[in-house]
Amino acid sequence: MDPIVVADRNSRTALVVGQGPAAVRLVEMRPGELVVSRLTEDEFVKRGYRAIDYPVRAAVTRFLAHAGGVSPAARQALEGCLVFAAPLS
Repeated sequence: MDPIVVADRNSRTALVVGQGPAAVRLVEMRPGELVVSRLTEDEFVKRGYRAIDYPVRAAVTRFLAHAGGVSPAARQALEGCLVFAAPLS
C-alpha cells in the first residue's frame, strides 16, 4: 500500500504507513516522540481521518524533523515511505 497523508477531525496530521486486514498503522504528528500507532478500521473512522492533498515526501521530511524526536520504529516506517513518494517539484 502506498503511504497516505491524512488528517483527523481536529486537523491533526498523520501518515498512514501500512494497512492490514485488522488495523491501520500510522504515525501521528503530536507533542513528544513520534511513534507508530495501530488503529482498527473502526477507530480510524471514528477519529474522522480523511486523506488530504499534501505531498508524502514533504510530510515525511516534516515528521523526521519533529522537535520531540522520532522513535526508531517510526523513523524506519517514515523512511520506507520515501520509496513510494513522488519527488517534490
